[in-house]
Amino acid sequence: MALGHPSGTASLWSEAARRRGMEVTVLPAGGVPGRYREREDGHSYGGPRLAARCAGPLGAALLEPYDGWLDALPPAFTGRDVRRVPLSEPAVAPGAPARPGGGTHPLA
Repeated sequence: MALGHPSGTASLWSEAARRRGMEVTVLPAGGVPGRYREREDGHSYGGPRLAARCAGPLGAALLEPYDGWLDALPPAFTGRDVRRVPLSEPAVAPGAPARPGGGTHPLA
């Protein structure tokens, strides 16, 4: 079991994993050490940034896709240009048709 950083919750998960005979380690910020890569018994506990960084090298599948998976798909699969934008940017693309009522927000 690989952990992103020590925390109270991580300690509880670590104890439970050790009781089940699992090896537990805190991964360094630089990535997944070679001895943990592509092991068939790998698990990770952490947030989406840890998962995006270590799932591939651990040979683990994500239960929830990483942030940015949709905009990483080629336009051939989406049929459009997809990009993430902060909430502070307008909700419509430049040149898009105006919404009824003149608002730019989809719920306006």
